[in-house]
Amino acid sequence: MCSNVMENGIKLTAILESQSPMIHFQAQETGAVLRASEVKPKLDRFLRKKMIKNLVANSQLTNEEALKKLKKDYPQYFCNTKLNDALNYKIQIVTHCNNGGDQRKEVNLKYYKIFYGNMGPQGRENPKGGILAKLDLTIICFNKELRHIIQTYLEEFFIVTNFGTMQGKGFGSFIVENSVEIDENKISEEERNKIAIMLKEETESNSCYEMVFSGRENELEEIDRGCQDKFKKIQFFYGTMKSGYNFKGRYIRSYIYQYMHLKGIDNEKAWMKQNGLAPIVGRRPVQQQQNPNPHYVRAFLGTSETIRYKAENGGVTIKIEHDVPITDPGKLERVPSPIFFKIIKNVVFIVAKPVLAEIYGQKFKFTGINKNSRQLSVPTCEEFDIQDFLSSYVSFYNGLSSSEFSDKNSIQIKKIG
Repeated sequence: MCSNVMENGIKLTAILESQSPMIHFQAQETGAVLRASEVKPKLDRFLRKKMIKNLVANSQLTNEEALKKLKKDYPQYFCNTKLNDALNYKIQIVTHCNNGGDQRKEVNLKYYKIFYGNMGPQGRENPKGGILAKLDLTIICFNKELRHIIQTYLEEFFIVTNFGTMQGKGFGSFIVENSVEIDENKISEEERNKIAIMLKEETESNSCYEMVFSGRENELEEIDRGCQDKFKKIQFFYGTMKSGYNFKGRYIRSYIYQYMHLKGIDNEKAWMKQNGLAPIVGRRPVQQQQNPNPHYVRAFLGTSETIRYKAENGGVTIKIEHDVPITDPGKLERVPSPIFFKIIKNVVFIVAKPVLAEIYGQKFKFTGINKNSRQLSVPTCEEFDIQDFLSSYVSFYNGLSSSEFSDKNSIQIKKIG
């Protein structure tokens, strides 16, 4: 039972503490905080997953069969078993008041260079902001058994979940107050191991990694300053993984390109230049680059609708579309990165979720210069393992952080849990 989640009749109450800024489109408004409309569906999925796991462990049922049995045997847990799988409780979230003042701080995202959402005309006209806050969470549930289930798992839910824009990169992290034990202003190794086990279970990951910082922050101002440093490290870590690093004469090739090249699989970057889709920038003639087996490899770290390339005339935007008929219900939209960051106190935890199964082998259409278009496919599941990739990258990255590339944006990463 969670001692930090209090029960009072039909209500459960808890205090939530920000661990990282949550990006919000209405950050300037006083009442803009974590939205119940985002928390409720996520908590529903988490609780259903826990209940299904318990049923499957004691039977030969599949997950789908276990959900049907759950709805049949415990209809009181659900709002309407015929319409959807929503659980029967309500959530209220308001800013916590202490000594007459709201525990809320608006964060200026210009100090978080990893966030690009306020660039361009639309971003400048309607900029998003960041929010750090202490919040009062109230859950109203009339069913005693369901209330007990919520109380049992609520702390774990917030430990493994982020909210808002760029949640996968570590923004929007909250935990229940006092749910993580602190030893001399830091999370102890024993407690970090517990958190790592929770994250691995939730994300179906084989391994969890950590960046450990010197101390933790208590006040919102301190959390803001501490998070600015943490996100610099996250940006360098993830950016080098996906895009590489090229600054002031220091160059690191995209690691996913390096990793796939060792498997005999080339990437989309040189292919786009060789096919006249992207501008040729650099001293080495692109025709001399060996690229016999090109694939869209960066899709494994998430897809976007465009890629922007710098050029002498200002740059070129490459449009990327899942190349299926418009009537096909399987059309893939933006696919999030499987690499997930969770900030708690003085630690950044890193895990890899499974790659979306539908992405393997899919064909994408690239449209670039002069609306020239070409098709390129993603490698198959036999050709890429996200767990092996992350393990390999951590070893590579730790070599960088102890080499001539070591700088204020690098930090040693350790396996945990």
